[in-house]
Amino acid sequence: RIIGLIWFVLGSGMAIEGINLGLGKSHLPGIGFVPLLVGSSLGVCGLTLMLLVTPKGKQSDDKIWEGQNWKNLVLSILSLFIYAFLMESLGFLITTFFFLFFLFKLTAPKKWLGPLLTSLLVAVSCYLIFSLWLNVSLPKGFF
Repeated sequence: RIIGLIWFVLGSGMAIEGINLGLGKSHLPGIGFVPLLVGSSLGVCGLTLMLLVTPKGKQSDDKIWEGQNWKNLVLSILSLFIYAFLMESLGFLITTFFFLFFLFKLTAPKKWLGPLLTSLLVAVSCYLIFSLWLNVSLPKGFF
């Protein structure tokens, strides 16, 4: 319940600051529009956590993290730093493909075809959407 309260307070503060920044008009949103939406979403999620989480079956603080796969968490965070480090030199497509493939292999280590195709599809789709459609400049790498 305390985590829900924290998210509710943070989300409410973010929404209030979004309003203070200015929402703009319906055809031209202002700088505070996105913080209002994100803050409202966080606030609603926090409120939901506060209201729906019941204390029955409560575990001691020692056992909450028991059985978690810490290796995958550390590898995921480390791969994110490597992804950011290699982005400029290898380019968006190659780096994103290998990053996603690695993350998918963490979740399904015995399968190869699914993670391979999904990584390729997501990397190419993101490239097409951001680079070609939205004209966002993505790192090209050594190409």
